[in-house]
Amino acid sequence: MKNTLLKSMLVLLIVVSGIAACSKKKESNVTVISKESLAGSYKLTAATTSGQNIYDVYLEACQKDDIYRLNADFTAAIMDGVMKCNPPGDETGTWNLVGNSKIVILGQEADIVSYDGKTLVVSFMNNSSGFNLLVTATFTKQ
Repeated sequence: MKNTLLKSMLVLLIVVSGIAACSKKKESNVTVISKESLAGSYKLTAATTSGQNIYDVYLEACQKDDIYRLNADFTAAIMDGVMKCNPPGDETGTWNLVGNSKIVILGQEADIVSYDGKTLVVSFMNNSSGFNLLVTATFTKQ
């Protein structure tokens, strides 16, 4: 009888624990796309076109550590990192958010593919040697 009571209590404890675990709300990691959430410094960490890696193939080492700065006042800058390019790759200008699906940085319009507060993925058309290529670029917030 004692064994049966212990088994019943154990089963009840497992069932109650399972119900409690199922009833927990999932935490949402949704990041609202806004000038405030996007403002910050980024590094380009990946770039592809048609599934091919163009980050490692076409970018020089001095370009891979560049800092892309988006300020909350809609000013923007691209600055050489520790490795300086010759000539320097520094640029300043503006950026803008078009709704929550497009961003324009220094005149380059891009579709926002995803943004989780740390990683910004954009895609844009690039004309290279007379060919229009869809580029997907990943920027990681610093």
